[in-house]
Amino acid sequence: MTRESLARILEQHKLWLDSGGMEGERATFWGKGLRGISLKRADLSGASLNWVIFKEVNLSEANLSRANLSGASFREADLSGANLSGANLRLAYLKETNLREADLRVVSAEGCIIKEAKFSSKKDKALLMLLGARDE
Repeated sequence: MTRESLARILEQHKLWLDSGGMEGERATFWGKGLRGISLKRADLSGASLNWVIFKEVNLSEANLSRANLSGASFREADLSGANLSGANLRLAYLKETNLREADLRVVSAEGCIIKEAKFSSKKDKALLMLLGARDE
């Protein structure tokens, strides 16, 4: 995915959010591979990000509230300070992912696999475990 196409998708998503869905288009990255890019502070609330591979992607302070992240793979990704409230992490894979200071009040983490992820506290990790995630 080129930076130009990514910028276009983010622009249309912002328009979709600002208009309450009347204009623009919800961001959809279904099954795409994103590697080594920065989406720091990006507003991807409500986006369809299922089965996306996030490899070394900076999503720090991004708004991922209510996003569908089911089946997404995060490898060495930075989600520090990200807003994941209401997000769906069902069947997601979080390997060596930085989740420090992230809002982890997700809707579902059923089947989510956590491997060597970094949390602010044991309580944050326990929250995901209560929602169905498992540590491997």
